[in-house]
Amino acid sequence: MLAPLLLALPMFFGCEKPPIYNGITSVLVHNQTARGVTKTEMTGDKLAQATSCLYKTQEILPEEATDDFLSTIILLQVRDRLGDRMFELYTTENLKGDKGFYKNPCIYRIIHEN
Repeated sequence: MLAPLLLALPMFFGCEKPPIYNGITSVLVHNQTARGVTKTEMTGDKLAQATSCLYKTQEILPEEATDDFLSTIILLQVRDRLGDRMFELYTTENLKGDKGFYKNPCIYRIIHEN
């Protein structure tokens, strides 16, 4: 309850926007293809890599996103101090969530690494 208030505090003083994620505890990847939906929970080193990468996510304007769309639907379910939220990874570096558009330089690569 206190964490969201603390994140909003800088906005009241004219500082920069709060980070997109805060205290990530889990990342679940929903991958939908013509063959169906698979769900993969990131654990161990993969979770650590994904978490570190997701903290690099920046909010962007919709027109700043690339239009090289993926051929599959990838949804990231991220659980952090702000709740359990879903983001669609619709290009190799762009995400869409309920509150806006985002750019991330590395999560697509991490998802597809073996």
